[in-house]
Amino acid sequence: MTLRPTYSPSRPAEEEQADKGIAWQVSRAADLEAQVVAYDVAIKENIEKALERMYRFMQRHG
Repeated sequence: MTLRPTYSPSRPAEEEQADKGIAWQVSRAADLEAQVVAYDVAIKENIEKALERMYRFMQRHG
């Protein structure tokens, strides 16, 4: 989600910069959230693979 502040010539430059900073932070938070989700999926897949290997090992050597 990207915030797009409306431009107004009467708005102080500090407010414009603050809005850009907030928009960047929101964008960065969304990127980080996507990374967390991707890592979560990868971790779950790795756990499932490890459990499958352990199960096969136990079947052979149990």
